[in-house]
Amino acid sequence: MADQSTSAEPGDRIAVASYVATLGAQDSVALESGCGSFLWAERIQRRGARCIVIDPYRFRIIRDSWHKTDRHDAGALSLALWTSAQSGELVLPE
Repeated sequence: MADQSTSAEPGDRIAVASYVATLGAQDSVALESGCGSFLWAERIQRRGARCIVIDPYRFRIIRDSWHKTDRHDAGALSLALWTSAQSGELVLPE
């Protein structure tokens, strides 16, 4: 799930809120930190889902990327989330 800032279009916020409403205890979500990410993280956690918020400047795969796109960043975040699910701890790959 991409970070949704407070300046997002109203339809985007509705779509994200609809997505969050489908989450449960078996789900995990990784968010890139930014304006509004902690608001969404709180809402996600209230649904029982696990949520981690990652600072992109401390996450080397995103920080040092030559291909800085939302799609690439989402892939890197999903890799971090998968890795943490397998190991039981959040280990950000170098």
